[in-house]
Amino acid sequence: METLAFGLFTITGVWVWLCIALWLILSFTYMEKESGTGIFVVFLIFLGILHMGGVVNILTTLFANPITVILTGLSYFVAGTIWTLLKFKLYVRKKRIEINAGIDSGKYDVIKKDGRNYYGSQRNLENDMRDLSVSENKYHIIRWAVWWPFSVIWTVLRDFVRDVFDWILTEVVGRSLEAISSGEAAKIKKERIKTPPENNE
Repeated sequence: METLAFGLFTITGVWVWLCIALWLILSFTYMEKESGTGIFVVFLIFLGILHMGGVVNILTTLFANPITVILTGLSYFVAGTIWTLLKFKLYVRKKRIEINAGIDSGKYDVIKKDGRNYYGSQRNLENDMRDLSVSENKYHIIRWAVWWPFSVIWTVLRDFVRDVFDWILTEVVGRSLEAISSGEAAKIKKERIKTPPENNE
């Protein structure tokens, strides 16, 4: 693998690797911004640069290997479909948790009428419930299906990084801050707050 990478590096030159790095950075940036259009534009520019730079002849490659291209396309479509189903399940589950948390915290006004609860004026529950529908998430679904490699990697990395930082903040930093706070409070009690003498009468 190291020999292959070194060979590609010496043949194509540093600029190709810089283009690949920039392409990946921009693609993940647009994935975070939920912009499938941005990812598509960056991808076209990246292919154009490789084509004009003589690294790969896209049209020749496509027409020279039609069966491979078709099988690769079908495999990509199947993998994207599977990932989209999983991603949509994770997405609506997160929305459901947010809506339930909003109800529990009083985010939605509760209006009593005929002995029943109706959620209304502060923020309409029906509008938030609409976020769970397929029709309201067509753009997300298309982006997950078309650009599923970026979606998979970014979902895993983002959730992992977020969990790590949450653990550091709550378990490490949080406990340290609590220890500092408790220590200083104990000093105040010891140095300044006098315990009243017991009444022996």
